Amino acid sequence: MTGIDLFSAQEAIKAFVQAEIPQFVVESGGVPTAESLPFENGRLEPYIILRFSDMMPTSGGSSFVGALWDEYYTYVDALCLGETDTVARELAGLVNAKLLGQKFPNTGSVDKNYGGGQFAIFAEANRNPVAFVAVTSYRYAINMDDVGANPVA
Repeated sequence: MTGIDLFSAQEAIKAFVQAEIPQFVVESGGVPTAESLPFENGRLEPYIILRFSDMMPTSGGSSFVGALWDEYYTYVDALCLGETDTVARELAGLVNAKLLGQKFPNTGSVDKNYGGGQFAIFAEANRNPVAFVAVTSYRYAINMDDVGANPVA
């Protein structure tokens, strides 16, 4: 994993969260809907969805040698789902405790990012929420190892 290999860094983060919090399912993707929630026997087991962004150039981090040597950063949000807001917030706190400050190959330290919060997911026919989501957001530098290396042939 070198240079601008963003996908490998994302997969390393996902594998880390899965290994550190093995009691919960960890997926990557987007915001779930009421119809896509994995209910089992009418219950929603808490789980985590990691939502990754593309890499973006840092301010003032341009290299005179070209874009492959520029400084970049990227985001990851952890959407922590539970049947109650308490479960969702507790899961978000656990993700914070495990992920904050970690460093992965080709990345800088995982730091808190602005954002986050909480929201409910409603089914069309139900006035009560069917799930709660607590969002915790992180930012980290990319293109740290073998800067400028491009693994794509």
